[in-house]
Amino acid sequence: MPLHVVRTIRNCCFEADTQIQKLPSIAEYLWPALLLPVAGKKIYGEEDILKMPPELANALSHERETVENSEIRQQALEAIYMIVMQDDGRRAFWSVNGPRILQVGYEDEDSKVMEAYELIGSLVSPLNF
Repeated sequence: MPLHVVRTIRNCCFEADTQIQKLPSIAEYLWPALLLPVAGKKIYGEEDILKMPPELANALSHERETVENSEIRQQALEAIYMIVMQDDGRRAFWSVNGPRILQVGYEDEDSKVMEAYELIGSLVSPLNF
């Protein structure tokens, strides 16, 4: 995904607090755009795949290249963070198995981006849901 696309999505998420009700209508496109760049390169197992919508499950059940540009990953994580700050966004994130995707992606991440993963993790731990 090009950097300008993920930046545009991230910029739109600055209004997540007032626009979160629109999430279900765009979720089919939004979650893959944000989660695939940060999902790592591991092929996800059947147990994980069964908890994902088809648009994510299909992509994550095959070998793929990682997104090398750390700025793309950083921007995607910032957008996810703004979404999960809202209760409805956090529920939607859990519904696509988002915490597991970030857990796996974090395993392959470099130190420049790890802090963004950890910030989201602080919001989506079971205690905060």
